[in-house]
Amino acid sequence: MVWSKSKPLKALTPCSAPISPLMKVIHRWVRWVEAAIGAHLVNHQLSHGYTVHYWRYRNDEVDFVLEKRGKVIGIEVKSGATQKAPGMEAFRKMHDPDKILLVGNNGLPWKELLTINPSQLF
Repeated sequence: MVWSKSKPLKALTPCSAPISPLMKVIHRWVRWVEAAIGAHLVNHQLSHGYTVHYWRYRNDEVDFVLEKRGKVIGIEVKSGATQKAPGMEAFRKMHDPDKILLVGNNGLPWKELLTINPSQLF
């Protein structure tokens, strides 16, 4: 839809579209949650002085790595049914981070992470 002064956009409420249909297609839901968390972390990085990275070594990965003044935090997002995160242990062994967080059913709830300022994690 193209915006024009003669055709104002309809106001949308924040919850105008239900999330439940998206949750039924789990691979899309997992990507959506990861993207939302990534956007949240990146949105705060410049104003709070940390950097956001991604880590991968062979078959192991950590979704987000935050670094601030030499402190390192690994964040693995598990929003699907599988809550295993072998990359976290590999990352811990190779880099000895200050903290590793599992975001998901067996860790910090993803909705809660989206409400906090990520610099508070340090």
